[in-house]
Amino acid sequence: MKKKLIFGVLLSGFLFSNQVEAAEIEEEPKAIEFKFDGTTDEIIKENIIVRELQHNPHVFNERVSIMGAGVWDYLGESTFSNESSVFPSNGGDYMVSLIHPKDKKAKFIYELKEQDPLWSSTVERFTIEGPGEYYEVEFRGISGWLDGDDNQAEFFLSKLAPSFTTVSAGFWD
Repeated sequence: MKKKLIFGVLLSGFLFSNQVEAAEIEEEPKAIEFKFDGTTDEIIKENIIVRELQHNPHVFNERVSIMGAGVWDYLGESTFSNESSVFPSNGGDYMVSLIHPKDKKAKFIYELKEQDPLWSSTVERFTIEGPGEYYEVEFRGISGWLDGDDNQAEFFLSKLAPSFTTVSAGFWD
């Protein structure tokens, strides 16, 4: 009797188990790495351009316009250690300027995410490593993330590492 019961439990577990195919498992996106070693101040990989800057990118300059087409429109700034505030995009290209702590020679791991009511999706995962303090990250052709009644993408930046380190980010559309 015990053998039949155990066999029945094992058989039912085998027949009714929730098997997952390898193709169904969502893999964590691989980070695109940008490592600055002093030999270049711009790296282009896939649809992302990262520039190491010599000046504070959050100071207003000639790129700022009053919501004009073809130029960068300043959306706002956020200082955070985990996730930034959300800034909308109308599509096209999107840029984030970053200020890392001085003398913090660490690998910074970020995700540009798109916020929706139920969950947030990762647009791009990237790392920046280098001695610099100021960086500019340009995401090309992100119009595929526009959604909702307002036909906008709601982007924010998530910093995965290093923990407990505060950064500042400016957002441009």
